[in-house]
Amino acid sequence: EKKLDYDLKQRTVLVITGVRDKVQGLKPVITKHHGVFHGLDASAEEKVSSSTLKREIRNTDIVVVCIDAIHHRISQLANHHALAIANVTSNMGVERAIGRALNGDPAYAAASEKMD
Repeated sequence: EKKLDYDLKQRTVLVITGVRDKVQGLKPVITKHHGVFHGLDASAEEKVSSSTLKREIRNTDIVVVCIDAIHHRISQLANHHALAIANVTSNMGVERAIGRALNGDPAYAAASEKMD
C-alpha cells in the first residue's frame, strides 16, 4: 500500500459526486494535502448543465469523479477531463484517486483497492 502523503501544492481539485450530503465532507481530504477544494453536487442531474460542468473543469487542476452515485451523462462529460475516478464517494476513495492522478497511474483503481 502506497503512503498517501502527497502535496497538492495549492492545486485546485474538483470533486464531482451525486451524494449531496458527502460533498462538503470531502473537503478535509483535499485541505490535508494542501489543495484547494471545489465540490460539485451532481445529485440533481438536470441542474448540472454541460456549460456549468465545462466551466468548473476549466478552472481545475485535478478532476475527481465519484462514479457510485452519478448520472451517466455527467460522468461521460467529465470523463473527457477526469484524471481520477473514485469508485465510491468516500474520503479514502477520493484520496487514493488523487494519488493515482499525481502518479500518472490509470484513472480507475484496480479491484483490489475497492473499499466498503
